[in-house]
Amino acid sequence: AYEIYQCDWSSDVCSSDLIKNKIFYAVIIFVLNFSIAQAQTFNKPTAYWGLNYYAYIEDYAGHDPFMEEKTKFLPTILIGYRDETSIRSTTNKNSLSYFAEAAIGQVEYSQYTGVGTHTHNYWKIQAEALYPLPENFYLGLGYRHLYDYLSDYGTGGYDRRNQLLYVPVGYFLSNKDGSATKFQFNYLIEGRQDSYTANILGYDLKHTQKDGYGFDISYTPKEASWELFGRYWNIDDSNIVRNTLEPHNVTYEIGVRLAF
Repeated sequence: AYEIYQCDWSSDVCSSDLIKNKIFYAVIIFVLNFSIAQAQTFNKPTAYWGLNYYAYIEDYAGHDPFMEEKTKFLPTILIGYRDETSIRSTTNKNSLSYFAEAAIGQVEYSQYTGVGTHTHNYWKIQAEALYPLPENFYLGLGYRHLYDYLSDYGTGGYDRRNQLLYVPVGYFLSNKDGSATKFQFNYLIEGRQDSYTANILGYDLKHTQKDGYGFDISYTPKEASWELFGRYWNIDDSNIVRNTLEPHNVTYEIGVRLAF
């Protein structure tokens, strides 16, 4: 978004960026108006949309951070559907809870050398199936798929695909005032990072990350149509492939969801 104000307004690149931004804001306004008109609560199965801040940070070779991708101007927009009936209930625990969510956003890329700073897009899908346990605990299986358009940088840029398979273990707390808080720990089974570097190196790179974890937390007021949430991932170094590796990295997401 920052580059828009630094470029030649007659250029095709600037025109394309302006169109993307206008479409993005039009979608936000439309969905916000629709969700207000059709407001539902998170106490039952519901569709939802939301906005969040996103940050991805790597440390490597003594540099922390080595590189960063962070929301600069346009927030990530997400849309999904979920049913938390069984993990919220103290009696009705005969079914699975679940959610499926898709998101698209724009981040600014930068690294410790200060070279190559630019903005680009990414998209993500994530889903979980959760089985209720006694005393408001639950256990499940989750999958996260993120595609990063680093090729938007131009020459020397390449796209990346990250996939995480994990086990969520959580606890659902019903507060005395009618609000609810959900705490969740995510144990990484396996992560896979595909770097499409054939145009640069002559071959693509595929790395596997075996060690890592994450945390999710959300807060929903009583009978509310909105909630606050945060997500965190901490993933260790990958295996070594062709003398390269995916370094230790952390991810942060903080945002709000609105039911409709």
